[in-house]
Amino acid sequence: MKSIVGIIALICLVLPMENVFGQTIEDVMESSWDGTSRSRSELTESGYFYCSQYMYNVEYDASDDTFTAIMKTVFTLDGAEYISKSSVSGSVDPDDFSVVIKPEYDLYNDALPNGLYWISETIYLQLYNDGDHDGYFLLSGQSSGMNYSDELFELGNYPY
Repeated sequence: MKSIVGIIALICLVLPMENVFGQTIEDVMESSWDGTSRSRSELTESGYFYCSQYMYNVEYDASDDTFTAIMKTVFTLDGAEYISKSSVSGSVDPDDFSVVIKPEYDLYNDALPNGLYWISETIYLQLYNDGDHDGYFLLSGQSSGMNYSDELFELGNYPY
């Protein structure tokens, strides 16, 4: 019995710690991600600004658990779409699967109407197993400017 416990303990130590539900963090992160963000606003009837969010061209560096990517934001107002693309960098903590994404520089920004402007903020997310799609994942959390529990930033890698 002791030898079986010892073998199991050894296997647990030998297996890569970066393994996330049967996949490496690199495999998971180097997906294309899409989702949404919702932040409070007094300028809309609903009381929120909604944006579609896309993170793609993710290049993960497993040596230090960092990555670079392109973040595309699509904001729709009065039937018109406005697009912003930024280069971002990020990091993953393999111990608690927290993810931080930081803006680096703008690649493209449509001019926004009515005195509105694009905001670049650090995004704090948690990596979760997608309960609706086996083998896929969600990144869920908030940006640094989100202060209320009903504000969110969420991405998924399930290919809809």
